[in-house]
Amino acid sequence: MGAAPIRATAIPGIAVVAGFGGFIALALLSLAIAGGSGLPLDRLASPYARSLLVFTLTQSVLSVALSILGAIPLAIVLHRHQKFVGRSALVRLLALPLALPPLVAVFGLLDVWGRSGLISNGLQTLGFDVRLDVFGLQGVLLAHVFFNLPLAARLMLTHLERQPATTFRLADQLCLEGWSRFTRLEWPLLRAHLPGVAGLIMMLCIGSFTLVLTLGGGPSSSTFEVAIYQALRFDFDPALAALYTLVQLALAGTVLIVLTKLGGAPEDRAGALADAEGRPRPIPFWGRCVLGFAILFLVTPLLALVTGGLFAEWGRLFAMSRLWSAVGTSLVIATFAALLATLASYAMLVARLRGFHASSQALRVYQVGYGMVGSAVLAVPPLVLSAGWFLAMRGLPSPTLVAGCLVVLVNALMALPFVLRIMSPAFEASERRYSALSASLGMTGMTRFWRVDAPVLARPMAVALAFALVLSVGDLGAAALFGAYDLVTLPVLILNLMGSYRTDDAAGVALLLGVFVFVLIALAERTHKVLG
Repeated sequence: MGAAPIRATAIPGIAVVAGFGGFIALALLSLAIAGGSGLPLDRLASPYARSLLVFTLTQSVLSVALSILGAIPLAIVLHRHQKFVGRSALVRLLALPLALPPLVAVFGLLDVWGRSGLISNGLQTLGFDVRLDVFGLQGVLLAHVFFNLPLAARLMLTHLERQPATTFRLADQLCLEGWSRFTRLEWPLLRAHLPGVAGLIMMLCIGSFTLVLTLGGGPSSSTFEVAIYQALRFDFDPALAALYTLVQLALAGTVLIVLTKLGGAPEDRAGALADAEGRPRPIPFWGRCVLGFAILFLVTPLLALVTGGLFAEWGRLFAMSRLWSAVGTSLVIATFAALLATLASYAMLVARLRGFHASSQALRVYQVGYGMVGSAVLAVPPLVLSAGWFLAMRGLPSPTLVAGCLVVLVNALMALPFVLRIMSPAFEASERRYSALSASLGMTGMTRFWRVDAPVLARPMAVALAFALVLSVGDLGAAALFGAYDLVTLPVLILNLMGSYRTDDAAGVALLLGVFVFVLIALAERTHKVLG
């Protein structure tokens, strides 16, 4: 008799995939039922619907183009010159916007680029009667580039660093420098990687909610995600929300299909070295300009956030009961969401690598579910999931408790792709190294976890947990929709204060949220070093 196709170790992972899959399916079913009486398809021909489609696509395409055009020279400079002072700090800085809550970044961007911001005041001082307007398309593009340019640069830099070091040594021997080095070596390498980077950024921009809600400036600069939120919270039109959700899913699904078809070049890790530049070279003038612009573009809003938040009336702010209630709610939701995402990722990885016979049909079926759940948040944004469950939970007892549980699940699902990506390489390496030894010693279950998995996964699990906490504590989409059930988190409180024109207090709360995020990132960095 052959080996069983499914082992007991696969059961928790199967349960996680089935549970999250059911959670997504029920949300979509609820939206379908809400529009079951008849979707208002005629609304798709309205000027407002056309403006939603045009703005969603326009801001996404322009954001992708601007982010990639800025990321390419930055990635090339960082790859060519690996010895200058502050390089490691700048590379770490590229990861910061990804973890920064969007609502926190908005205050820093307004303090720099707004009508009363640093640049406008500087132009006034120089005698130019100019006030920059950061709301509308230009504001959304600015915010998206602030978040996505560092992400694109980091991905491109990683791709270049994973190429064989012999490739760049050969380029040095052939004296390829400047434009020739770019056109003959670097651009062909990056070009194969661009479809994946562009597709990821476009998915993030199509699903952008917080930045468009706060910087869009009105109905003419809204996306379908914002329209879904407004249809449920202000108009309470479930059929219209369901219709906009279908359009949103169609857009995201189309981009995801195109991204899957385009793919990217396989990563060649053979011979890759940390120092692949071959020999030191001075940074040219254009390279110094690129580095200076990147530092100013990323650091200035962060510094402005700190100085702007200091103008809040801290005594009155700390005496506000709503603040401490929001802090407690945010911490509880973020903690449970981060733990759920981390434990779920571990169970999914165990099932994929240990739970099935290598050639079984069950493994192939599970891998399909694993991939769908692991990337579901790209095709089905958190706000869409929240909209489905917002409609489904009407009439349920204890709505605040139910809403809190739903936000935890949505945030855990939102963090799942990132947590899986952080934990997967270490887990796969451990499996290759210790699988045969563990089997020969008969170690299974918790014994294997404590003796084999825990020492190897301690560092990536700690980093993944901190990252999931950061994503959850800064999420606005799910929490804003369920704010009707008295579920107020820190981002929701900031949004409410902004709506009441208490901008100084909102900036103070944003600073507190930003400090909390920075502390988590610092702890994750220290944990990475201590456990490394």
